[in-house]
Amino acid sequence: MTVRQRALLGVLVGLALAGVAALGVPLDGVVESVRGVRPEAMLGVSAIFLTQQLLRALRQRLLAEGLGPPGSLAEHHAVLCMSFFFINTLPARLGELARPWLLQRRVGLPLGAGLAVVITERLLDLSAALIMLQLALLTTTIPEATLTLGERAVPLGALGRGLALTALLPASLGALALGLFGERLVGLGLRGLGAARLRAPSPLVGLLQRAEEGAQALSAGLIEGLNVRRAPGRLAQSLGLTVVIWAWTGLQYTLLAWGLGLRLPYLGGLGVLSVTMLGTALPAPPGFVGVYEAACRGALGLFAAPHAAATALAFALLIHWGIWLTQVMTALVSFAWTGLRPAEVLRQSRRSQSA
Repeated sequence: MTVRQRALLGVLVGLALAGVAALGVPLDGVVESVRGVRPEAMLGVSAIFLTQQLLRALRQRLLAEGLGPPGSLAEHHAVLCMSFFFINTLPARLGELARPWLLQRRVGLPLGAGLAVVITERLLDLSAALIMLQLALLTTTIPEATLTLGERAVPLGALGRGLALTALLPASLGALALGLFGERLVGLGLRGLGAARLRAPSPLVGLLQRAEEGAQALSAGLIEGLNVRRAPGRLAQSLGLTVVIWAWTGLQYTLLAWGLGLRLPYLGGLGVLSVTMLGTALPAPPGFVGVYEAACRGALGLFAAPHAAATALAFALLIHWGIWLTQVMTALVSFAWTGLRPAEVLRQSRRSQSA
């Protein structure tokens, strides 16, 4: 699928989910809820976001150690602010291309190593999101509603706990293992593909050969040399920072719920955060419009006490665009400090990717 096709798909998905999020919600109720939010709650959300940006920059610097020049924390922070501005604004996750180039330009990290840092960080975050969603599903009281599957009515609480124990646990452990031991796992996969190719019938040889070549490129360009288990101290710090980042970020959701008069326990806030972040992995238009709101409102229905639909949509809009505006401000400061222009970053990122 081409970039243009992915962008078009994202727009269609975003429009559909925006309609789902706003379905049956009175606009005047949303406006009233937005106007009634406590200002100190919104200031707290922004303060937490700014702090977690600094923590993410520290983790990025830790993951980059040993792969090239370490760079200062200020440089890593600027790179993170600029790249996440692109990621959270452009369609089809085109902004993902910017961070490896920015790490090369500002820190001196090779492009392959920069991409490996990004992938490892994403895997750590995916594992954290899945684990925290498990905690929320297992410990939070889920509304006594049922989901009809064929002729059977399944309680949402039982369904959520079953999902946490059966699907989310292996998924989170698999993501964590790939992030920590990717080089070894890719090596095992290469040996398995090689053995299968030697024994496969002729129609499958070409397919297995291409799979083996792709795995070799992945190992050589992205994961090789980034096995953080070789440095136990760095591994412990990276994992610890990941826990702190997610635990701290979850407070944004609980704090905003308080600002709107919603009852959302802390672990429920972690659940809303996890579902929302996992939801943004879907194809989305610029700024995750619609996708973010639908995922966030749906999660609130699971983890928050009974509430008005207008309040839930106001919550989703405030957390989404309040964070986005804060992100834009930090990116603008970083662009001014580094002297880089957004158009230049995008052009150079695409050029380095095609090379």
